[in-house]
Amino acid sequence: MQDRDCRVAAGIMVLLLAANAAAAEPAAAPSPTVQHYQAYAQALEQGNLPLAETEAASALAASVAQYGDGGHTAVLASNLAGVRLLLGRYSAAVEPARKALAIAESQGDASGVDVHVARLMLGRAELPGGDAAAMDRLLQAVQEAQGVPGIDAEAYPAAVELATAAHDA
Repeated sequence: MQDRDCRVAAGIMVLLLAANAAAAEPAAAPSPTVQHYQAYAQALEQGNLPLAETEAASALAASVAQYGDGGHTAVLASNLAGVRLLLGRYSAAVEPARKALAIAESQGDASGVDVHVARLMLGRAELPGGDAAAMDRLLQAVQEAQGVPGIDAEAYPAAVELATAAHDA
């Protein structure tokens, strides 16, 4: 009996050591995309828009390098365009807004970006430096967005900016 008890105790000890060793292994580091996205979200929460822009740009670049137009690239492009719009950096928002729209149009819902939101963002970005055609594109985007649930946060500023541009023209 003693021999059997020793084998059981040894077996338990091996299991405990294996479990302890597995728990001691370091967790995989998050990807650069995730790290930059988390830093972007934290900076945005703290109201630090310049840092949010930097981290959003880094997250987008990391996503493009790793996934191309896949993964969450459209969402990250939309994030960068959005923070640049908040900063009033309209011309700098054009390229990420174009990328978000292109991916949203080609991948649909799988992109994670509503095509109406992407069109509104691009229209807003193009409006200040654009011509009458830019105004017409934003007007069309605003009209298409009417009645689409959940996009008021983008539709309202687009409509206001469109009205202001039309008044100033």
